[in-house]
Amino acid sequence: MLMKQLSSCSFFIFLTFKIKISLMKKLLLFSAAFIVVNSSAVYAQTWSSIATLTGMYCRCAIRILHLQLKCMKINFLLFFILYLAIIHTTKSQDSKLWAATNTGGVSNEGTIINMNLDGSDFTVAYHFHDETGSNPVGDLVQLSDGKIYGVCYSGGIYGSCVIYEYDPITGIFADVYDFGGPLATDADFPASGLVQYTDGKLYGVTESGGLYTNGVIYSYDPMTKVYSNLYHLTNSDGNVFVNPMIVEGSLLYGVSTSGTAEGIGGIFSFDPVQNIFKQLFTFNESTGFNAHGRLVSMNMNLFYGLTNSAGANGYGGIFSYNYLTGDFQNLHNFDVLSSLAIGSMILASNGKLYGTTINGGDNGAGVIFSFDPVNNIYTPVFSFLDSISGINSYGSLIQASNGYLYGSTTHGGALGHGVIFYFDINDNSFHKLKDAFASPINNFLEVFPTTSAQQPEVNDSRIRIFPNPVSGNLTVVFPKFTQTPELILMNVIGQQLPLKKSEMAVSEIQLDMQGLSKGVYFLKALINGESMVVKIQKK
Repeated sequence: MLMKQLSSCSFFIFLTFKIKISLMKKLLLFSAAFIVVNSSAVYAQTWSSIATLTGMYCRCAIRILHLQLKCMKINFLLFFILYLAIIHTTKSQDSKLWAATNTGGVSNEGTIINMNLDGSDFTVAYHFHDETGSNPVGDLVQLSDGKIYGVCYSGGIYGSCVIYEYDPITGIFADVYDFGGPLATDADFPASGLVQYTDGKLYGVTESGGLYTNGVIYSYDPMTKVYSNLYHLTNSDGNVFVNPMIVEGSLLYGVSTSGTAEGIGGIFSFDPVQNIFKQLFTFNESTGFNAHGRLVSMNMNLFYGLTNSAGANGYGGIFSYNYLTGDFQNLHNFDVLSSLAIGSMILASNGKLYGTTINGGDNGAGVIFSFDPVNNIYTPVFSFLDSISGINSYGSLIQASNGYLYGSTTHGGALGHGVIFYFDINDNSFHKLKDAFASPINNFLEVFPTTSAQQPEVNDSRIRIFPNPVSGNLTVVFPKFTQTPELILMNVIGQQLPLKKSEMAVSEIQLDMQGLSKGVYFLKALINGESMVVKIQKK
């Protein structure tokens, strides 16, 4: 019986050697043949017979390796060349961080910069100058065509602010709209930056101009190049709109820093379809006021935000606001140990909110903090120190596709203009990337190339999504649950985005992602009281 098995095995060795296929396939075929042919021998023969068979198998495999050595060298060389090509292609498709600086550059009127996520390949892509806009403010927005849009606080035809467009591929800059025109009702000073609504248009708020000289809410259509004044603000609506709006459902939401009945700002909504403005909540001394940054949406009806004046300790705090019930809650009061939060908070992939202050901390130079919205726990996770990290972080953090939080400080560092850094939320470690050459640096935006390498689908015991990256429909599968989960789609700065979904089966949902700009998004799923967050790349 044993000799019969060996004869059969020898035949398969000869066959795999003669067939002109790759070495690896030969070895795999031989291994499979050996197992099949000797399956009965494993049970019929003694352990010594099995050892003999194993020894013969190893000698045969070594013989094949020896005879194919020259072929292996060639194959290895081809494999190595292919490996280098893959690495080169992957590197060329890596995302980059882009931002605008308010000052610096050839004319000291601001720049557009970009760099790799590890801080390498730092490039000044564009120098602003007064004729086409200078001193950029607010966030950058990337649209589906890959172009970046932003606003300047000065410059342009009328010397008073512009909306600009920049193509990262061609490097072409365009002043697409000039504020502060000759009409008395023309808007001026768009300090809040831009946000893209579901209709593809860009929306923003100005600080002044309009019928009542109190600013306007406006839109700009990048397809038709049409600018529109949508709503002329009065002092009772609020004043000093320096904070970006967010999209929640079919409405835009934001905060004002002053104005309203109390004179110290409030929370508002705006319907861009009906052009209806509503004052939802007015700040007062006890609630905190002088709100800064955008609101952060955590679920279908709850916002989180920041104030930096008054409240229990006089330094403002963190609040929540339920826009369905009108319920306002002070969740944390800042104090002398950490105060003056100027930027926005973001919702990170671990479910916590992160932000920065410009004062307080171990060194009096501000902190990076986290806030757990489930347990209402505030934690300073890093204290800025001039010689290491720079001081006073006026901007906001973003979470990039690698999971790190990126931001900048405004002062200190080797050049006196702060530093660019990333922060690891897994171990609360701070990493300096570069000393900044100009400040302040407006908030970073992660920009992806036109095409990007396919990433593996997310697949764990609770949720499976595919494809990822996605360009059209995203399929979400919940194999272990029968009830329909609540899904919340957010961008990297915590803004909740409208969802177009259709149920394909009991445990399968499709989400229409076509209208979203390229970039990183987070899908939050609430299932039977359990919450999970999945990162998605839109290409």
